[in-house]
Amino acid sequence: MITINTVATPGQLECRVSGHLTQADYEDTLSPALEQAFSTSDTLRVLVIIDNDLSGMDAGAVWEDTKLGLAHWRGFDRLAVVTDLGFARVGVRAFAPLMPCPVQVFAHVDIDAARLWLRESLGTIHAQELAPGTMELCLLGEVDADAYTRANEALAAHVTQGEEFRLLLDVRGFDGWQGPAAMAAHLRTVMAHAGQAKRIAIVGASHWQHAAELIGKRVLAAKVNYFDSDKYAEAREWVLGTKAA
Repeated sequence: MITINTVATPGQLECRVSGHLTQADYEDTLSPALEQAFSTSDTLRVLVIIDNDLSGMDAGAVWEDTKLGLAHWRGFDRLAVVTDLGFARVGVRAFAPLMPCPVQVFAHVDIDAARLWLRESLGTIHAQELAPGTMELCLLGEVDADAYTRANEALAAHVTQGEEFRLLLDVRGFDGWQGPAAMAAHLRTVMAHAGQAKRIAIVGASHWQHAAELIGKRVLAAKVNYFDSDKYAEAREWVLGTKAA
């Protein structure tokens, strides 16, 4: 049986799974709920609560589950699964790397933590103007595509089209991208402003972030310099032009 729980937050769906699942459970309950949720939101965060009496699913349910997943593959933004069943926890973790969105497994005693994880942002980009024509972007956590949309809006608000600007990119707390869409948004942001950038300082703590300096020097006209995580003040001075290159 599948039961849909009422959730006041737009873009979220919560369902409870118990007993033996049938094709009718998907056709009559889950599928309409998904279609309704996607009619008001482009992406969806889903909480699945699996009760301890789950006994399996028939062939029709397996097929409906597969069809639903494929039909909305790119629409899932985050998936939290609450279960104490060992086989379910192992199964979810095994398939998590194949999913197009972040997936987390929680025990029943941690259901409030699961709901909090669905509501909160995995990552963000903080933008601020350090000086006229100089911007700082601080990437935190696992950044999604929407964060780059907001970052572009911030850049557009402070950087006049066609004028050169300087950028301090703080990636000390950056944990990566939430899937290919976020990585593509990152590249679009770089290309959209590459011609205007005069000087770019990267502050990070990873080898791949250091490699970004080498790549940037080859593909960008701007001066690009990498600074280790403990050299933030030095990077700020350099990008502002108060410290020599």
